[in-house]
Amino acid sequence: MAFALHFATFFVAIIGVSLLAGAPAGSSVAAIAIPSVWWEFLPPQFEFSPLNGDDYHRFAIFLVCSGLAISSCNLYREALAILRR
Repeated sequence: MAFALHFATFFVAIIGVSLLAGAPAGSSVAAIAIPSVWWEFLPPQFEFSPLNGDDYHRFAIFLVCSGLAISSCNLYREALAILRR
């Protein structure tokens, strides 16, 4: 499996949106990122093609890491709300 950074910029977007707008918005960005990467970055570019096992693995790892990032941002938002009381 080749090392690819297709989802690298989306992690920053997910963290930023999750911190500013909450977990539902971060989950929406994560859900939109998968078809976006599939269409834009996976060969052949700018068309949907069948996925191979490596692509499914990348998507799964992205979803797990996104879930952890969204959960961490949600906990941070809750801690800030408690501290502000």
